[in-house]
Amino acid sequence: MSLGTWAKENPILAIVAIVFGAGILTTGMVFGTGLLIVLAAEAPFVLLVLLFVALLAVGLAVRSGLALGGEDEEDEELDPLTELERRYVRGEITEEEFEHRLSTLLDAEERAGRDAELEAGHEYALETER
Repeated sequence: MSLGTWAKENPILAIVAIVFGAGILTTGMVFGTGLLIVLAAEAPFVLLVLLFVALLAVGLAVRSGLALGGEDEEDEELDPLTELERRYVRGEITEEEFEHRLSTLLDAEERAGRDAELEAGHEYALETER
């Protein structure tokens, strides 16, 4: 799962992460470490709350299966033809096995297409009889 996909699936968590990250960056750039020292001395509970929010965001990201290394192909639901092609390209199956499975897959799709046409024709015949 890519970061963009994760953000689309978890919009609230993505907004929290962006706001929190922007706040930390802004604090560091504008005020330097002086504000953090004041917060640590005067209001340690603020840092505790920020730490809690950060840990919550990280925990939820890990729990939802965020993969920072790019898309995880195993989690995607692919159509059978694409999956078959990928397995062949990765070398998991031989050329003969690929051709056999491709033939079986195309035959199954052809039968499904004929069944759908017959069903549609049957429904049309029933409608014209009425």
